[in-house]
Amino acid sequence: MPPEDRQPGWAACNRCLYRTGHAVRRLAGVGRLGRRLGRGLHGASAGRRVLYVANGRLGDSLLAAAFTARYQRFFGAPIVALGRPETEVVLGPQVDQFVPFVPARLRSDKGDRRRLLAALSGGFEVAFGDLHLAHGGEDLAELLDRVAARRKLVSAGLGWPQAVLPRPSLPTTADVLPGLTGSGHLWQHLEHHHRQLGDRLGHAFPLPDALLPLALDVPPAALPPGFVGCQPASAQPKKDWPWPRWLELFEACGDRRFVLLGHPPRTAGAMPGNVVDLRGSTSLVQALTIAGSAAAFVGVDSGLTHAAAIAGRPTVCVLPSTLPGLFFPYSAALQRPQVEAIRDPRFSSCAGCQGLCREAPLWRTLRRGWPCLVDLPVAAVRAALDRALAGTAVTECAAADRC
Repeated sequence: MPPEDRQPGWAACNRCLYRTGHAVRRLAGVGRLGRRLGRGLHGASAGRRVLYVANGRLGDSLLAAAFTARYQRFFGAPIVALGRPETEVVLGPQVDQFVPFVPARLRSDKGDRRRLLAALSGGFEVAFGDLHLAHGGEDLAELLDRVAARRKLVSAGLGWPQAVLPRPSLPTTADVLPGLTGSGHLWQHLEHHHRQLGDRLGHAFPLPDALLPLALDVPPAALPPGFVGCQPASAQPKKDWPWPRWLELFEACGDRRFVLLGHPPRTAGAMPGNVVDLRGSTSLVQALTIAGSAAAFVGVDSGLTHAAAIAGRPTVCVLPSTLPGLFFPYSAALQRPQVEAIRDPRFSSCAGCQGLCREAPLWRTLRRGWPCLVDLPVAAVRAALDRALAGTAVTECAAADRC
């Protein structure tokens, strides 16, 4: 349903709902994990190692890989990375030790807590990170407060406007690095964060000037020739284009072979004959390899779509208008001219809402997705995919009046 047929005016309501949700999350999380881990870490002396806290998801780690690859040289000390389990495939080869961090598992699993305490005991010379704390992170903030380190340098990272989250959960024992003022692609935020880090530590961080593609394995031989890779769903359903729209796209592109990647499907159903469904049946390394070897890739704003773009594949991202330019489309500095972000131009007047949708209530967008994505026409995505396969992708189809 286009916006002219809606009853706008939900932004203030959604702002209140977000603030209430964050407040409840803070109250529910305060003290639990920190108290459990505090005894094991209390009193540890600072050591020579460096602790890097990486709370971003797979896409964040892929974009940041060119920076994290320079940590060992910059610090001249062993690097311990604390991050989400799915980021190990990116961070693991770049650090001396990777420690997975899943708060829910740490609360329920004594073995996981013991392994974490063993990795973090003994202290560090520096503990730092761009913490991505806008969506909670109370456990992570408390944990960093308990870790012994001579210097602690953190940034709140990307997140909601102050009207939604006025006080992110930052460690009280850390120096807070100022964030980038104004909008920009994640690459610009990463550059700013690392300049601040270098300034505080007294020597300039060696900023990279290009993305760092992953070293991929040989793709499986059984894949159809000239296939189009596809990630139809992310870990956040509100960012997903509806599955019936994907089926329409597959039907409309009957001369193309699609290979689906990502999380296992939420619902089962018959597939068109031109679709190979590998969702949930590959390892993450295999999925990254397949995405990086496709003739073209089409997907939502998520990790495998970034992997394809970084690998230089012609890439189409089906994008909501909530945060345009933060992850997709890529900035010109990243030199990926065949990456095209498709947004619905009918919602251009409310682009950049940061999730404070004025067109629908929060409970509906969390269940059904953002209106600016749900209503995106199949024809626009098909046209972008044709351009990608022909090598004529544009940075913003809406700017070219092609949607």
